[in-house]
Amino acid sequence: MAKYEDISQDISDLTGGINDFFTADKIQDNQWAYGRNCYGFENSIKSRAGQKWLTIGSLSAAGQSVKGMGQIQSGANNYNFAAWDHQLFKLDGTTPQNVSAVRIKNNYNTSGGTGYLGFDFFPFSATKNAVICNGITTPIRWDGTSAGVVNLSGSAPATSDTFINFNRYGLLYDFDALTVYQSNLGDANAGYGSNTPFVIPTKVKGDIGSGFVQFGDELLITTRSSVQKFTTTGVSSSPFTRREITNNVGNISHRSMVTIDNGVLFTDITGIYLYDGTSIVRVSQPIQGTWDDINPEYMVNITATNYKPKSWAVFSVPYGSGQTTNNLILVYDYLNSVPSKGKFVWWMFDSIVAQSMGIFRNSNLVDEWWTGNTTQKLFLQDSGTSDAGAAFTQEVRSKAFDFNKPNRDKRLHECRFQLDASGNWNLTSLIDLDRNNSPTSSQTISLYAGGSLWATMIWGTDLWATLGNLMPRKKYSSTIRGRFIQFRFSLSTVDQFFRLYRYVPSISYKQLRGRDVFSS
Repeated sequence: MAKYEDISQDISDLTGGINDFFTADKIQDNQWAYGRNCYGFENSIKSRAGQKWLTIGSLSAAGQSVKGMGQIQSGANNYNFAAWDHQLFKLDGTTPQNVSAVRIKNNYNTSGGTGYLGFDFFPFSATKNAVICNGITTPIRWDGTSAGVVNLSGSAPATSDTFINFNRYGLLYDFDALTVYQSNLGDANAGYGSNTPFVIPTKVKGDIGSGFVQFGDELLITTRSSVQKFTTTGVSSSPFTRREITNNVGNISHRSMVTIDNGVLFTDITGIYLYDGTSIVRVSQPIQGTWDDINPEYMVNITATNYKPKSWAVFSVPYGSGQTTNNLILVYDYLNSVPSKGKFVWWMFDSIVAQSMGIFRNSNLVDEWWTGNTTQKLFLQDSGTSDAGAAFTQEVRSKAFDFNKPNRDKRLHECRFQLDASGNWNLTSLIDLDRNNSPTSSQTISLYAGGSLWATMIWGTDLWATLGNLMPRKKYSSTIRGRFIQFRFSLSTVDQFFRLYRYVPSISYKQLRGRDVFSS
């Protein structure tokens, strides 16, 4: 005698991130086997916001690729700057959609060598200055307001790849020479020539430097094959003590080093790693399938930034064989990640070309995430619901659910979805069976709760448009059957979005004479 049993599963925590390291049936219930342009938010999943192109004038003579950008915060004023191939510009971003640019240095050659900005800020007298390096020409400094820049003094080295303000010392790092130069205490414009430079010992022939960053009271310095911790001594003849943390992994791009609340993230050829002050752990394992498809020849171009409003460490990478520009955004969600428990939450955004990134604080003291592409353009990210007026696809695919009943023929009868009543548009829901597409199971879910706009409303007839949550119920044909049942959600129309809080599928399975029966 056949016995039919029904089960339902409330899948309510959707913030597990993407996991392409295992097959879709092996990952956790709250993880996603595939995802683009969606992220976890308060036990839900939500479409990412779009980007706005920041229109810029007077850049006809500039190079193509945006090489770097930064902001000086001095008192109540913020001064922005960005570099194109061979020129440095002051940006006035008071009106975000129309950024004016004034050239403050021409022939700032970043088109060869390492070719990317390394910068930090230091108080010169009462004025805060940006010290800017490009690995090719003499380091310069800019006070945020002047029409030009001046070379860094103090017998600074002829070339440096990056600068940092560490414990009131100015430090310059020449990657090719594996040498760190130190200024006098409290004066980043003096002392480099008189203080003894520190040469980093290397165990790998041909190793080169790759960056440094401050984490708490520590200075983390990297080469392509090692990570080391430095402490300043205050003695000009022996400026540092050094402790090697590891020589098994290193950092490939100085622009990929980013400090977050509980550590420093950096990119090795094998993945993205976190140093927490004690040890180093690879945090990119859930997206290792994607990482393995990044073009290794252009990993040196990877750039990263800490977007604090969302608790994201954002990495822009060249995804795909032969890809020469950064075309995919990897987002490490450090709010929902728990490194001590091996939980690392990642999301992915495509349709964004970001050769450089920066965080600019606006007049409302809110951090904005800016990107620069390969055609002179700057973009304000996380803004609006379209990509500079173009549509982008928002899609996620769940794990392949076996519903804790292996080797049984399952039939999906219905599924209830809790969503935002976002607007008068539809979310597409698809079912994949046994890891194969099943386009006949496509369902549309209306994200509109009814009603009309005030201007067309008829009293006593029409209903107000309802905001908040809705929970539609979708029924499926009895032919929706198989061992593994997988859900896909997608939307790809301009100025539309969705937010999914939970879904509750109802499944029946068949049991015959106490044995499991499976029918494909």
